[in-house]
Amino acid sequence: MNNFCRSCEKLLVDSVRDRLLDFYSSYREYPAFQNEANKGDLWNPILHELNTRIKTASNTISILELGAGCSGLYKYLQSHRNRLIYHSHDVTPVNRAFLEKVSDAVFIGDPQFISGKYDIICSTFVWEHVSSPHMLLDHLYKLLTPGGCLLIISPRYDFPFYLSPSCRNRSWIQRFLLSILLCVRRLRVHISGNADFLIDLRPAVLELPFYRDADAIHWVSWFDLRASLPQGYKLSRLSFPASGFRERFWKRFLLLGAKIRNEKV
Repeated sequence: MNNFCRSCEKLLVDSVRDRLLDFYSSYREYPAFQNEANKGDLWNPILHELNTRIKTASNTISILELGAGCSGLYKYLQSHRNRLIYHSHDVTPVNRAFLEKVSDAVFIGDPQFISGKYDIICSTFVWEHVSSPHMLLDHLYKLLTPGGCLLIISPRYDFPFYLSPSCRNRSWIQRFLLSILLCVRRLRVHISGNADFLIDLRPAVLELPFYRDADAIHWVSWFDLRASLPQGYKLSRLSFPASGFRERFWKRFLLLGAKIRNEKV
């Protein structure tokens, strides 16, 4: 029965993923596809990691950006362009022409088909849209060079009663009960060390007109990353500058900034 349930869940996740791919390929007003993105100080940890590596490396530094869209990261790192190899990825070919102009190589489609080795793999507000986070993590670990690191910047949905916007198609009582259930599930992960990697099988983007993060199907949790960390890898928090209570609270509790380093030799 458990195997049957898991098979059914995989079919549902695959169905949601396929419907989202259709959405990304057809919805031309998606914000990440409109203008070149500039994530400002959220990219500081990527630049810091690059600067650190340049000081000790004699060869070029290889970077892979996942879910790049119309990312301006290449421009943010422009001062080191002669020392790095920049590869980009996106799930849809909508942005292929843009990415080919700024990247040394472009990958379109499922990132689990990407091969090669990278010193830095990064993503910004992408992790919440991943339908198979555990499988993708396992693959990305294999792409890291010894000492290489994975940098993930995304919303995190493990703060009590803070729900993903993809839930707004539920009634208030459904959201309230879901909040309680999530608190229990997060506590269980924290205690047991067994990751959940929860996926929303009924995201609002498939039922309502689009709004920001209505497609955030992966309910990202720091506890999941920590619980799933394999031997030989180290997890640490990224630090972001912040001013004012509201911004400090957001960047400390509602924003995931994770660095996972491959410490295998």
